[in-house]
Amino acid sequence: ALFIDLLEVRSKIADELGYSSYLEYFYENTDGDYTSKDYERLYNHIADYLIPVYNRLASRVLNSNSLNPVDPHKRNAVLNLLGKALRQMDSDIGNAYSYMIYHGLYDISLATVGRISESRTYYISSERSPFLYATLSGDLTDYTLLLREFAQFYDYYTVGDVKISAELPLAASQTMELLGLLQLKELLTAREYKYLSYMEYQSAMLTIIKSSLYSKFEQAIYSLPYHEVNRESIEDAAQKVIDSMGVNRSSFGGAVDLISPELIYEPFSIGASITSSLVSLEIFFEEVENSGRGLSLLKYLIHRGNDISLGSYIELVGLESPLDGETVKRLADSLHYNVMGAHSFVEGLGANVAEVPLTPEYHALSKAYL
Repeated sequence: ALFIDLLEVRSKIADELGYSSYLEYFYENTDGDYTSKDYERLYNHIADYLIPVYNRLASRVLNSNSLNPVDPHKRNAVLNLLGKALRQMDSDIGNAYSYMIYHGLYDISLATVGRISESRTYYISSERSPFLYATLSGDLTDYTLLLREFAQFYDYYTVGDVKISAELPLAASQTMELLGLLQLKELLTAREYKYLSYMEYQSAMLTIIKSSLYSKFEQAIYSLPYHEVNRESIEDAAQKVIDSMGVNRSSFGGAVDLISPELIYEPFSIGASITSSLVSLEIFFEEVENSGRGLSLLKYLIHRGNDISLGSYIELVGLESPLDGETVKRLADSLHYNVMGAHSFVEGLGANVAEVPLTPEYHALSKAYL
């Protein structure tokens, strides 16, 4: 009921100011790289290309429990190996990590009774210094958790607490996580690296898919005129979003599954998760195909000016727009290829991945893990 009341208040404000909906009011009074129509096209690209690939990978490989190495990992071993990986990646990044360790600018520990489970990196203004807080689970995912949080630490370490577009730090954090994963390839066992890679691919795809659902639902309910905001219209909007995106109804059944915190506290901010995730994947595959290129893109992303947006960054460094259908299609295909050893999109097949011939590497993978 409180959520509906909030929608009514925002819709009433827009109505009293002469707008047909809160959606129209927001986009006409906010400067940004993308419009509501841009996002609508992006949702369609994700439904056409990324969701079919995710569904196939999740059912064939990504959810296989046999992939999970069960060997426990202790905190100091994780910290030492992660430091080695970051120093391999880049001397500046490695130095920042050493600075964090030397000055004790972290609280990293395994989960205990009474310890806050949330992991987060803060900027302490009085000390002009970042501080990393992380609660480990004791398994391989601790590496990617710390990579993600250290990316935020390095961001603060480099540029301070600069208030900029939400997309830039998100893209930097996700990119550091992916590029750091590549550095772990020679430091982990083949089985550990394969598992961690698949977890990362799954996480990246889920972030994009879930954020797209939340964002599309948000656009739908905030496009309702003030006099049409009610429980029935909101639920109807949710059902149309779920059907149009082609997701599993066991995971998304109705409006209650599509209400994100951002929708309530910071309307229209969830789209940043979609575009930043797509850009981070683009940079990751740039590094895979051309060693050093992705790292350069990451460092430029972190060493940015105060007035740069993600859109202007993309234009400056020559990346493809995350809103372009061919970009989404290419990234979905690359993810499929990295897991299956086969392309998912062949001329004339579109998203019909079932007809794509699988390589011997995929059959070997299936035999070993499925």
